[in-house]
Amino acid sequence: SWWTCEEKGYRHVSARSLLRLCRSPYSSGEAVVRFGLDISPLTAGRTGVGNYVFYLLKNMLSVATDDEFVGFAGTLSSLALDGLDARLNVRHLRVPTRALYAVWRRGNLLPIESLTGHLDLFHATNYFVPPARKAKRVVTIHDLSFLIVPQYCSPRIVRPFSTGIGKFARQSDAIVVYSDSIKRDIISRLGVPESKISVIHLAVDDKFEHPTEDAEWLERTYRIARPYILFVGMLEPRKNVVALIRAFDAIKSEVPHQLVLVGARGWMYEEIFQLCDELSLGERVRFVGFVAGHEKLAAFYRNADLFVFPSFYEGFGLPVLEAMKCGCPVVTSRASSIVEIAEDAALLVEAHDWETLAELMKKVLSDGSLHEELSRKGRERAAMFSWKRAAEQTLDLYRDVVEGRR
Repeated sequence: SWWTCEEKGYRHVSARSLLRLCRSPYSSGEAVVRFGLDISPLTAGRTGVGNYVFYLLKNMLSVATDDEFVGFAGTLSSLALDGLDARLNVRHLRVPTRALYAVWRRGNLLPIESLTGHLDLFHATNYFVPPARKAKRVVTIHDLSFLIVPQYCSPRIVRPFSTGIGKFARQSDAIVVYSDSIKRDIISRLGVPESKISVIHLAVDDKFEHPTEDAEWLERTYRIARPYILFVGMLEPRKNVVALIRAFDAIKSEVPHQLVLVGARGWMYEEIFQLCDELSLGERVRFVGFVAGHEKLAAFYRNADLFVFPSFYEGFGLPVLEAMKCGCPVVTSRASSIVEIAEDAALLVEAHDWETLAELMKKVLSDGSLHEELSRKGRERAAMFSWKRAAEQTLDLYRDVVEGRR
C-alpha cells in the first residue's frame, strides 16, 4: 500500500485503488486555470534540480497570485516545503520513483490528472514526462551530459536517460532549458524544432548576499582556515576534480592556501581520494562533503580567495554564478554553457589543460588588481540573473502553451 497527501490531509491508497485511478478521472472541481509541477526533488538536503524547483516555484507563487498551483511528488522521501506559499496544493504519492516511472512507461496508465485532479498544464521539472489526459506538458531538460559526455556519467544515468529523452522531448508541448548551449545540443541531438525550446536562465538566491555564518564558523565547524581555494560540486568525473587537484599540486609550494572541496561523493569518487594520497597532499586538501542550506554554503564562497570549476560539461554551471554573487574570483573551463554564463567575468581554460589551469590559479592569487577586477565583474554579471524574471518567463510560457500560442 501507499500513502498520498491530498491538500491538507492524508488518505490511504491501496494497489487496487491505484489501478482504479488509472481508469477513472479524478475531479477536483476547483480552479479554472491550474498548473501542476513535479516537486519530487524538494527533499531535505536538496541539490541542483531541487534548488531549481524550489526557487522557481517560490517566485511563481509570489508573482501569479490568481493562478492555482499543484505540486506532485512520487517518491518515498519526505518533502521539505518550508519557505513555499501555503497556496501550493501538495499531492504526495509515497511510492518508489522508479516504480512510478515504470508504470508511466507502459503507455497511458495512470495519467497525471489521476493523481492531481484537473490540470491545464503539467511541468515535468526533471526530464520524465508522465502521460496526461488533456493537460498540456512542459519539460525541463537540464542538460544532455548522458549523450554528450557519457564517459563521464554513471551507467545508471546514461542507459535510461539516453533511451527516454527523445520520446519526452517529442511528447512535450514545450521544452525549458537553462542556456543556448543546451538548446543547440537538443536541436542537433534530438531533432527538436527550435520553436519548441525556451531558454530561461537560472539565478542565485538573494540570501547569498547575507550569509548566516562567517570565517570563524568555518574554522570551528570544518577546521578550514583562510586562505583557501574553493570548489563546489558533486565529486564525480564530469566535474573534472582530478584536473583541479593536479593543478593545485603544481602550485602548492608557491601559495599558502588549502584546497577546499564542497560536495557529495558521486560516481567514481574514489579516484579523487586516491590521487590526493598519491600526491601526499594530506591536510592541504579538505573534503567537506555536502553542505545543506544556501546561507551556510555562501560562507564558503564569501571567504574563499578563488573559486575553481573545471567541469567538462554543464547545463548552466550554477556554482560559477554563486561564486560571482559572493564576489569570489572565478577560474573555470571553457565548456558548454559555462562560457555563456561567465562571459568576461571569469578566466577561462580548456578543461583538459590542467597546466594552464595551475598558471591561472597562481596568477589570480598573486595579482591583487586582477583579483579585484574579477570580483567586481563577477558581482555585476551575477546581478543580471533573477529568479523573479525566470518565474515570469516560465509563467508566460505556461500561458502561451495553454492558450495554443506554442
